[in-house]
Amino acid sequence: MAEIKTRPIGKALFGVNFEPTGQAPLDARLVVENMETLLANETYVDRGNNFYEGMPVIVKQGKSGKSELWVLIDGTKVTDKAGWRRLDADGAAINVNIEEAIANAINNLNKEDTEEEGKFVTKVVESSGIITVTRQTVAADKVTATAITASDTTVAVAGDNVADQIASLGTTLKTVEGNAAKYKVVKLTDEEVTALGDANVKEAYQVVSYVGADKGTGYTKVGETIKIYKDANLESAQLGTDEDTQKLILTYILADGSKNVVKLDFAAIAFNAEFKNGLQVAENGEISVKIDANSEGFLTVGKGGIKLAGVQSAIESAVAGKNVEAEGDEYIRATAANNKVTVSTDVQDLTVTSSAGGSTITGTEGSLVDGAEVAKKVSTFTNTRISEEISKHD
Repeated sequence: MAEIKTRPIGKALFGVNFEPTGQAPLDARLVVENMETLLANETYVDRGNNFYEGMPVIVKQGKSGKSELWVLIDGTKVTDKAGWRRLDADGAAINVNIEEAIANAINNLNKEDTEEEGKFVTKVVESSGIITVTRQTVAADKVTATAITASDTTVAVAGDNVADQIASLGTTLKTVEGNAAKYKVVKLTDEEVTALGDANVKEAYQVVSYVGADKGTGYTKVGETIKIYKDANLESAQLGTDEDTQKLILTYILADGSKNVVKLDFAAIAFNAEFKNGLQVAENGEISVKIDANSEGFLTVGKGGIKLAGVQSAIESAVAGKNVEAEGDEYIRATAANNKVTVSTDVQDLTVTSSAGGSTITGTEGSLVDGAEVAKKVSTFTNTRISEEISKHD
């Protein structure tokens, strides 16, 4: 909190007020004729500095011709307008304008500068709070430079400024360009190609060098001649039409420049190569499986593929109803049906005689009563018949 001070106490005390009878101020210091009088030395300074800060003074003839109220705000500047402040209504408006002008001037100090290509800043000036930036381009003849002496790694560059040195470099480069060898590739004429003596060369090129301007003559050959040989290139490949249907037609460009046409018959290739054994190609291009004309009816070909049928039935038919004839054993018979062989036997009346020495069987000589023997004979017979039937179809 700021310290509170009392005002100065007056020396003379009056318990009554005044009632002036004339048309003049009671304190002569408080009214002046004009601004020049307010700031004159003789008004206050020469009169023993009879002024004080905060002293109000009426200027009867102000700048606008009206009375103005001014207050001394700085006793050290009593003769300077800066030590006074105007307080009347019109003065307040002026003060506001002054403050705004000051604020604007301060704001103008924030200069937003935009770079300009090829120019650099030469001057920055502040006037009335406004900053002005001046730019100029670089003049090559105004920029100093040091001449360069020729050496193994550099060329001589003459001149003490950039413009002269640029001119010096241009002269040097022109000299180098004029003395340097230039290279290009030229195409040989038909007569020059013929003179090469190689009938297989289609066209040829040569690397040459020259100095100075290219006049089209006076070339020096560099290296060997570049030869482009003729070759048997394939020019086109297309399917034939009309009588050449199913043929691929190839057109070649031969080394001598002529053309040769080759026709490949795909139908002939198919018949004679890929489809020689067991397969065939019809005229319409369809491929199918061939069946030998002497083949029996067990093998057929359809949309589902190759089919083998009837072999089992043929085997059963061959075996069915046949007698087992093996060395007088006419009492054993075998039949075949549904993948099964059925055996039947006709055993004669037999006589069994038992004695202390064992049992004996008597009856027709050679009759079969041993089941194992019967099975063996049936197996032998059946296998033999099956083998016979299979061999017929090989």
